[in-house]
Amino acid sequence: MFEYLAMRLFHVTETVKMNGLRSLLNEVIYTKRIAVPVEMDLSGFKPSLKWPNDNSFKCIEINHEVLDQSDYSYKFKNRKLKASRNIKKGLCGYGLLRNDEVIADLWYSSPTISPGSPEHKDLIWLGIAPRENYAYAFDMFLVPEMRGQNIATCFQGSFLLYLRDHGIDWAYGYYWADNLQALWVHRLLKWKELGKLKVSRFLVIKRVWRE
Repeated sequence: MFEYLAMRLFHVTETVKMNGLRSLLNEVIYTKRIAVPVEMDLSGFKPSLKWPNDNSFKCIEINHEVLDQSDYSYKFKNRKLKASRNIKKGLCGYGLLRNDEVIADLWYSSPTISPGSPEHKDLIWLGIAPRENYAYAFDMFLVPEMRGQNIATCFQGSFLLYLRDHGIDWAYGYYWADNLQALWVHRLLKWKELGKLKVSRFLVIKRVWRE
């Protein structure tokens, strides 16, 4: 409980500092926001990943060993606390290092890679019935100063290749249509869109319907 409260507190303070109070409120109060569920057939996935000409980037699995190593640091305490909580829940993590700092991470559930990985609750409200050998990816984050440099596309593409190489046939996720960066990342990587949903939320109360 203490770890969860600390995570939420750091999330509030860091989000407000980074994007302002309105950004924080927009996460928990919105009306008819459009969510786009997506899927990817990894059997034919062949991306062209053009990383910046910088040898300091390195993709890694995020696990307890990584979190316990003092060599690796997180810029945002909220992300490190969230990583620790996710791992304890049986979820899997994938991260991007630059000069031993975790500058990006994303999370996923997959019974194939981690038999104890729980089925994510998002699958229910998104209306996704996953196929065998699947992974559901969520909560991708890249530090603000590294955005707009094609790093998000390369990072997500690298993650999808990682899934394919570990026996995953299908990947699932979603993005918000008003998040233009997420929209272009998913379209550049050629995710298949599974329709659109309208979502209204007031704090913990959520209503979802097909557009």
